[in-house]
Amino acid sequence: MRFSINIFLPAKLQIILYAMKKNGLILADIRSDIYISGAPDKKSNNGKLQ
Repeated sequence: MRFSINIFLPAKLQIILYAMKKNGLILADIRSDIYISGAPDKKSNNGKLQ
């Protein structure tokens, strides 16, 4: 399925969406709000992800 991420702003959101598109996304429905989690990486500014 082709999905354009260019329509989403800000550009930082596009980076996250691109990573999900490239690496895949696992979604588990436990009937609560959706939260995205990941592991810290030395190459990124993890403080901006909060």
